[in-house]
Amino acid sequence: MCKTSDNVTMSVVTSVQYRIQKDNVKTAVFDIVSPQDQMRAEVDNVLRSTLPTMTLDESFAGKEKMTSQILETVKTAMGKFGYEVMNVLITDIQPEQSVLAAMNQINAARRQREAAYEKGEADKMLKIKGSEADAEAKRLSGVGIAQMRSAIAQGFQDSIKFMKESGMSEQEAMHMMIMTQYLDTLKDFAGSHGSIIVPHGPGAVKDIESQIREGFLSANGVNKPGQQRM
Repeated sequence: MCKTSDNVTMSVVTSVQYRIQKDNVKTAVFDIVSPQDQMRAEVDNVLRSTLPTMTLDESFAGKEKMTSQILETVKTAMGKFGYEVMNVLITDIQPEQSVLAAMNQINAARRQREAAYEKGEADKMLKIKGSEADAEAKRLSGVGIAQMRSAIAQGFQDSIKFMKESGMSEQEAMHMMIMTQYLDTLKDFAGSHGSIIVPHGPGAVKDIESQIREGFLSANGVNKPGQQRM
């Protein structure tokens, strides 16, 4: 058991790979009673002098540094007893269970925070792109409406010009075009799947023409006899 500089108690599991030197078999067998305990003591000595200078995170990141120190120390200590230490491995670092659970919670919270941030960025991007697409659709719709109205106005202008060349006055040509448009609208209503009731008759046509004439007179600033402009 060791304690890090941030007061975390942990267990470090190590593995020492060694062999007896052929030329020192007598020394390895008779001059040392328990070579494994000697190696374990050397390993513990290095760990207990190294880990207190590290934090928990540094101990996980500094396994190679501790391994090299342990290997050098154990190799020097056991060489004089006829043992050749070939390698030292740190197979596991085990903090206390409560510390390990806290570390897992910290990692889980950090990942959840990152996931929430990424989700927020994705939602933000979707909204931005959706707004850009909506703005572009409205712009194109406005361009289409403007072009349609321009074409309608050009068509009216060409029709009025043709009627004037045929001998009709400008106002008569306008009346004729509007009445034709009105009749086309009634035709469209008649061909639809639904039903609509429109008051209509010989007198109604005259009334519509009269209303159209009055509208044009008002628009051109012409007053009817006995009336004043409002």
